[in-house]
Amino acid sequence: MRLTGHHPQLSLQAETYSEGERLLTRVAGEVDLDSSAWLGPVLQDALALSLTGVDLDLGGVQFCDCSGLNMLLRLRQHALHDGKTVTVRQSSPAVTRLLTLTGTLPLFPSDSPCHRHDP
Repeated sequence: MRLTGHHPQLSLQAETYSEGERLLTRVAGEVDLDSSAWLGPVLQDALALSLTGVDLDLGGVQFCDCSGLNMLLRLRQHALHDGKTVTVRQSSPAVTRLLTLTGTLPLFPSDSPCHRHDP
């Protein structure tokens, strides 16, 4: 299964792939107030379709503000409510910085030994 989405008025795209009981969603572009309103439901759908949770590849995200962070935290909250998890497999320097500064990086663990891009 592969789900692809691109918002024509926003510089954001998302692709979701099935990986067994989990789904992997790759996001590229800018995550801000407008784009997170589109991306949030895309990620919620991926979570609903998964058996155990969603893995995120945010390596292509050039910008992420607090609305993007809030969207990720809501996704995590829904996952926990459903007995699932949300991990960040890859993150761009912008995402890593935001998660680090807010102390939320440990909330999105990854099984991968190195899940962040070096700046």
